[in-house]
Amino acid sequence: RNDYLGINHYQCHFVKAYNGENAIHHNGTGDKGTSVYKVKGIGERIYKEGIPRTDWDWIIYPQGLYDQIMRVKNDYPNYKKIYITENGLGYKDEFVDGTVYDDGRIDYVKKHLEVISDAISDGANVKGYFIWSLMDVFSWSNGYEKRYGLFYVDFETQERYPKKSAYWYKKVAETQVIE
Repeated sequence: RNDYLGINHYQCHFVKAYNGENAIHHNGTGDKGTSVYKVKGIGERIYKEGIPRTDWDWIIYPQGLYDQIMRVKNDYPNYKKIYITENGLGYKDEFVDGTVYDDGRIDYVKKHLEVISDAISDGANVKGYFIWSLMDVFSWSNGYEKRYGLFYVDFETQERYPKKSAYWYKKVAETQVIE
């Protein structure tokens, strides 16, 4: 038995059967619409109408996190507790007037926190949430193009600046109210 289950969640995939030739292209540059995942005999990733995507073609579907949590609750009734160990939005942040106005990141995290709250209300034992990440970091697949942090890092000077999301998340942490 484990003490807890850690779930890292950024996106979901919708897949349909596929028997054509293999084709995989990882969108590492943020050129929206360039990702391709087709594996013969396994499946092809598809995008459903009305579900938003990031510039890196990651779908924004908080319901998928809820579904994952509830699957653990229902299929593994002896689990002890769940922690969301990573969750956040990679974004093309623009540094303006000493900060980043990252409303998209705030919306993404807000919606994911809301579905976690719903899962708790529906009986799941979720004990914690860890946002990814505190500050912008190097990505093995995207270099410094995609930023995840609550703090903008000027990689030339190593100066750090709180983004709008940092102030929003601080308020959520202090009040435990998602606004």
